[in-house]
Amino acid sequence: MDAKAKKKQLDRQRRDKIKRLFQNSVGVTASATAVVVATPLFDNVAAEFNEFKLLEDSIYYEIEVIEEVAEDGTANGRPLRLVIENQWERIEVDLAYGLNEQVLEDLRPNANYNFTVQMDKGVTWVTLANESVSTENELAGVIGPLSFEETPNAYQATLELYTQAGGVDINFYQLVVIEANQTLSQSPVSEGESATSIDFPKTNASFQLQLQAITADSELIVLDEKTIHPPAYFEASMTAQLINPTQVLIQPSPDLDAFTEQTYRLDIIENGILIDSLEMTDDTVIDVAPENVYEFVYYVTYVDDRLGTPNQKTFATVQIETPDDLFYVLNIIEHDASSEYLLSVENYDTWFKSTFVRGYDASGTLLFESPLSFVSEVGPTSLFRLVPSPNNAYHTITIGLILNQPNDPELVIHTIGE
Repeated sequence: MDAKAKKKQLDRQRRDKIKRLFQNSVGVTASATAVVVATPLFDNVAAEFNEFKLLEDSIYYEIEVIEEVAEDGTANGRPLRLVIENQWERIEVDLAYGLNEQVLEDLRPNANYNFTVQMDKGVTWVTLANESVSTENELAGVIGPLSFEETPNAYQATLELYTQAGGVDINFYQLVVIEANQTLSQSPVSEGESATSIDFPKTNASFQLQLQAITADSELIVLDEKTIHPPAYFEASMTAQLINPTQVLIQPSPDLDAFTEQTYRLDIIENGILIDSLEMTDDTVIDVAPENVYEFVYYVTYVDDRLGTPNQKTFATVQIETPDDLFYVLNIIEHDASSEYLLSVENYDTWFKSTFVRGYDASGTLLFESPLSFVSEVGPTSLFRLVPSPNNAYHTITIGLILNQPNDPELVIHTIGE
C-alpha cells in the first residue's frame, strides 16, 4: 500500500473511532442557546441546541425539537432539517421530532460553521433556531457514551474517552467518579482514544464523571464532565401459578422504597388481548376461563427521583395455558359391607400428574396417603378405584387429583366422612 492510500485508510479509521466515541454522548465542552423564530401557525414547535463538542475536523451536535401536540392529540409532523453552512460548503441533514445527535466529519480546521434548524411551512422553510461554532485544534476531552450491563452486585458501565492536547504540555489525564461531592475513584487516562469500565452500585443514586487534565504546571483542567444516572433498580419480582383449573395465584414482591412515586400493576392478557390491568402489591387470585392462553405482565410505572421523568419497568411475564373443561365422574357403589369408589377422568395424562387418597384424624392430622388404584384406560378416559376398609380408623378420607402444573396444584373431588 502506498503512502497516500495508507494515510487515507488511517484517516478513515480515525473518523470512525471519533464517530463511535461521540455518538449519543452528552457533555459540556460547549453549549448554545436556541434562537427561536416563531410564527402564530408554528408557535407550538420549538428547537434548541443542547450541546456542541468541537475538535479539529469534527463537530458533535445535539438538537432537541419539541412539538406541543394539539388537544385532539394530532401532531402536524411537518418536515424538519438542519442546514450547516459557511462560505465554502453547505450540508443539509433531515431531523426528527425529539432528540437528534450526530457527528459531522471531514470539516475544515479552525473554520466557522452556522447551524440552522428549519421547518417546512409549505411555501418556504421557517427558522426555529440557529447557532455558529468553529472547529478547534485546542486542548479538549470527551467522555463518550456509556453502555450498562447488570451484574449480580452492580451496573457495569463501559465507555470510551478521547483527549486532544492541542499544544498544551500535559503531565497526565484522569477520569474521576464523584458522588455527592465525594470522590470515589480516580483512574489514569491515555492521551488520544482509550476505553474503560466503571462499576456503579445498585442504589438509584446519581454520579458525576470528570475527565481532567493535569498540566506540566500542575494546573487541573476539567475537559469534560457528565452526570450519570445508572439504570433504575428495583428488588421486585412476581410469580403466577395455576392453583386449580379456573384460578391463577399471583404473588408479587414489590420494592416499595425504590422511588417516591411508583405504582405496581398487573396486566392480564387473554389470547393476545388485554382484558384487565390491576394495581397490585399483595397476593391475588385471578379467575380464568378454560382452554385459553393467559399472559400476566407485572410492571411498575414510576417517576425517577433523579430526573423527575416518568418511566416504566417490567419485572416478569408469565404465560399460562388453562386446561380444557376438566371432566371427571365419581361413582359410588354401595355394597353390603363396604363402599366402592370409581373415578373416571378425561385426558388424565394431559392435565394431571397423579391421584391421591388421604386419611385424617378428627384434628385434621394426616395419617395416610396413597394414589388410587389404576384400573384401565379406554381412549381418552382413565379409570381409578378405591375400596376403603370398613374398619378404617380415619375421621375423613379425601379423594383428589394433582394437576400437571408448577407447584402441584390440587383438585379435591370428594371427602368421605363429612
